[in-house]
Amino acid sequence: MITLNLSKVPLNTALKEIEKQTSMSVVYNTNDVDINRVISIKVSKESLTNVMGQLFKGTNISYSIVDKHIVLSAKKEVEQQKKTPIVATGTVTDAQGEPLIGVSILVKGTALPSNHAGQCTTPKSCDGRRYTNLGRSSCYCVGYQA
Repeated sequence: MITLNLSKVPLNTALKEIEKQTSMSVVYNTNDVDINRVISIKVSKESLTNVMGQLFKGTNISYSIVDKHIVLSAKKEVEQQKKTPIVATGTVTDAQGEPLIGVSILVKGTALPSNHAGQCTTPKSCDGRRYTNLGRSSCYCVGYQA
């Protein structure tokens, strides 16, 4: 358990104190981690997971524990992108360019549907427009029954 009461100190100060209290060494690339970043943290008898989460919340730094080392590293850009959904809009059409009414879009491997642009009750009120929040690493399936 870790106890820290630090106000407006360089990150390096907190890391040294964590090393003392955990008997672990903190390892990082100086190009990835700004050890001079000013931080404030007040925790009492918290787990290493909670303390590290607080220290690096909102940053691009992640950590892992390897043997008796706390390894800090920059999150890969791909990992960051996977967490950021994109919004896709469009109209699902047939070969003649006509909107397909009743199209379903699912996340591959699940039964999770995408969002509808509106509730379709009759062919006249539904124009095939769809939108969805897409996870960057997800695969989508489009289904339609004539």
